[in-house]
Amino acid sequence: MVTTPTVNRWQLARTLRELRGDRPPATVAKALKTTISSVHRWETPGEGGAVPGPGALERLLDFYAVSEEGKERLLQLRRDARKSAWWSPYHVDRSYGMFVDLEAAATSIESYENTLVTGHAQTEEYARAVIRATSIDSTDDEVEEEVQVRLARQQAWRERHVARLGIVMGEAAIRQRVGSRGVMRGQLKRLIEFSTDPKVDLQILPFRVGEHAAIHASGFVILTLGNDGFTTVYTASQTGSLFLDDRNDIEMHATIFNKLRIAALGTGATRALLAEAASDL
Repeated sequence: MVTTPTVNRWQLARTLRELRGDRPPATVAKALKTTISSVHRWETPGEGGAVPGPGALERLLDFYAVSEEGKERLLQLRRDARKSAWWSPYHVDRSYGMFVDLEAAATSIESYENTLVTGHAQTEEYARAVIRATSIDSTDDEVEEEVQVRLARQQAWRERHVARLGIVMGEAAIRQRVGSRGVMRGQLKRLIEFSTDPKVDLQILPFRVGEHAAIHASGFVILTLGNDGFTTVYTASQTGSLFLDDRNDIEMHATIFNKLRIAALGTGATRALLAEAASDL
């Protein structure tokens, strides 16, 4: 099982919420002489959450009457959650870094992209063109750093080869030219090769489908960490990103993704469309 600082943080937050049980946050806050918002942040795994300090965590675990063995396990989990992730030295958004950490530990990844080639299959040249175009205030060095992070994500998946990738891409992703004609041809060739991996189920949602369940969405990723028992949906745009772990949100996105898979082309037709798009350049 792959563990990362973000996964450890999510595990700690979920455990603290389970330990609180039916106790009101105000009761816990009063006992620890802290604020209700602090209790909520300790139990929040994603953006807006916080890892409690060692003293606060010990007092919290004493209040919950956790055994010495359980206390040491959770204190170690806290130490692991506070470690620096491999992406920390790079100039990447914190939420994106958290996504990279969770992705590395996932056993199943289901991704929908409307207008972009999925990050797992982007060539270096394609990735650089996309990042340069969308990084309005970034320096050339920061663009290159983000390119390297994206390539490292791909390498991590290839080395682990554990997570199954279910990917649906809108036809616009393969028709919109990014970079030169040569860059785009190379990207389409990469996609055809990528689709032959037994761990990959790549489908194109063709224009002729018309309106569909995700017509308002630019994209989303459903990450399932089977060994850790949780699932989250990650959505990102140029104005921000979100982790959705509410059951209703997860079920809604899973339903949407299944509808997209049904509407999208099968493997053979997907490869044929990719080859056609490459020949049209």
